[in-house]
Amino acid sequence: MKLLLIAALVAGCVDTDEVETETVARSAHAPFGYARVRADGSLLDRMDIMSGTDAVSVQHASTGVYTVIFPGFVSSSLDGGGGHADVTAEGTDNNRCWISSWFIAFGQMSVAVHCGRPDGNAANTAFTVAAYQRTMPSVPDANAPTTSAYAWVTGNGEVSPFYDFNSTGYHNTVRRQGPGNYLVFVPVKNWNHPTSVVVTPYAASDPGSVCSSASYGASPIPPGLQGVTISVLCSDRFGNPLDSAFSVAASTQGVIDAQQGAYGLVWWYGPWPDPDYSFTFGYHGTCSPTSMSMTRSGALATLAIDGDFGSLDGNPFRTPMLVTPYWGATPGYCKVESITDSGAVPSAHSQTNIRCYTANGALVATPYFFFAQVTSDAAAPGYCR
Repeated sequence: MKLLLIAALVAGCVDTDEVETETVARSAHAPFGYARVRADGSLLDRMDIMSGTDAVSVQHASTGVYTVIFPGFVSSSLDGGGGHADVTAEGTDNNRCWISSWFIAFGQMSVAVHCGRPDGNAANTAFTVAAYQRTMPSVPDANAPTTSAYAWVTGNGEVSPFYDFNSTGYHNTVRRQGPGNYLVFVPVKNWNHPTSVVVTPYAASDPGSVCSSASYGASPIPPGLQGVTISVLCSDRFGNPLDSAFSVAASTQGVIDAQQGAYGLVWWYGPWPDPDYSFTFGYHGTCSPTSMSMTRSGALATLAIDGDFGSLDGNPFRTPMLVTPYWGATPGYCKVESITDSGAVPSAHSQTNIRCYTANGALVATPYFFFAQVTSDAAAPGYCR
């Protein structure tokens, strides 16, 4: 199904009449890109890709249908070389977005994003999309620290090595436990840092389906490796369990290991943040100080991050946000309701409002979620603790 969708996109099934382009600066590193896209398909904020300078474009083919094209990606047949993508919807309504395909060809990565209302009808919706690509180490090393991992999982629980990456060189595995119920096993070494988990439904044939993380914790993984297990639940728009493809990523360094910039990684757990799973990363070059605060007023969660995030944050400071629900047996989705960025180096401020919803679009009274923030900084790699 994924290959058929890729073929359709290559064949020109996406209308290119509506194209918005912005040229951005990049520095040589692992391919990474992000875009904040308005509901009408125009670009809201800058995009950063990690090699050279080129343009990023958005194609808005029809109602609720978008393709975001990121230059700077290289076709690769190596494990993990198929790349990865995540999306989070934005706005004050209860629309949601999902990924319907992505592929790398001709030096660029194309990500197709679809958005719709809870009733299943397509709807123009603002969103943030992130795209990145790594390749597996040639020799697995059980003693190597695990800093990031990603996988594209089919509805029947299969993982293709081409779309699977783990910084240890050991592949992630998945066990389907029942309809819409998956356990993702991530080999790790001393993964005891705050961790970002991002889950996105890949709903090519089931528009409006949702997938979210139900649990997360350490566990042994055969053959004798340490591991983290991420439980993922998927349902249709009515809340019925549904076998659905999805993308899942986990990292202790933001959205993806070695991505330049500064990160806020938040595990907001109920009415208060869990300090063991909440952290911010300052400017890599100097390990500059940052701070994070969180409040909740009813169903609205507000996150504020302040500090020195590097010399390339731009003026004004700008950030994209990715959010994944974290709660028990009922899948759902979260939205970034608004982002307010201000300030300039060395004192930047970002405030984000987030609400979460059930599969049928009902507001969740107490939001639980993973949250990953990336800044517009493209400074040197590494991270500070």
